[in-house]
Amino acid sequence: MKEIAYLNGDFTTLDEASISVNDRGYLFGDGVYEVIRGYGGRLWTFERHWQRLARSLAELRIEGVDLDALEKIARECVRRAETAEPLLYVQITRGIAPRSHFWETNLVPSILVTVREFRGPSEQARREGVSCITTLDTRWKRCDIKSLNLLPNVMAKQEAHLAGAFEAVFRDENGTITEGSSTSLGIVSGGALLLHPAGSRVLPSISRDLVCELAGDRGLEVRQQAFDLAALLGADEAFLAGTTTEVVAVVKVDGQPICNGRPGATVSYLIEAYADAVRRGADAPRC
Repeated sequence: MKEIAYLNGDFTTLDEASISVNDRGYLFGDGVYEVIRGYGGRLWTFERHWQRLARSLAELRIEGVDLDALEKIARECVRRAETAEPLLYVQITRGIAPRSHFWETNLVPSILVTVREFRGPSEQARREGVSCITTLDTRWKRCDIKSLNLLPNVMAKQEAHLAGAFEAVFRDENGTITEGSSTSLGIVSGGALLLHPAGSRVLPSISRDLVCELAGDRGLEVRQQAFDLAALLGADEAFLAGTTTEVVAVVKVDGQPICNGRPGATVSYLIEAYADAVRRGADAPRC
């Protein structure tokens, strides 16, 4: 495995890549990103990620990015990395300029692509489920944009890590559960799959969408319906979904067991159905 980087026109290594101190991504977090998994040398749900990247760029008014050309660069990075399990990271910032809150309209976006070997949740986590803590959602109100501004997520994830938990789950000022710091969260209640309604308070998660499709294939009712901590603690089952997480059962929240502290039947099905979808082939050609 070779850890590959591409930065503003040059292929290099992760150790050799360096950015300008005047890059607005470094100064302000003024940029967007995507993380894409590879399975067997294929990039999983690539088109969906690329569409979301385009939307994030448009929402932040970052212009001048040729996404078709960038796709070729990304695939070349994966090819050079020589691994069947790549983790592709694509970051685009507004560009380089002296520090100022407003930006000039002639900036050239900075483009970074990296490929590392993927290391996901342990087999024990997949088999036995994971624990979560809850924490106040202090993020900005445009969580639907996959921006570089991740400080609240980082603080929440660190809080979970120090508590010995896998994930931190956000609850808003009204007590509504939104999502995890780097995952989507869903519950099974009364035979239905419940997820926070799509909108500006949660990321338009590709893994979440796929889980909804898999649940529908099984004939499960899927509802976008807000729920609070009491509903989460009283759920029949709960799960996390994400690009690097896939699907894992949540068996404990704030020290209280969910579903008797074991993965339930519905989430166990979703875990296996997700893995089967991967085995059937990703939606992008081999790099």
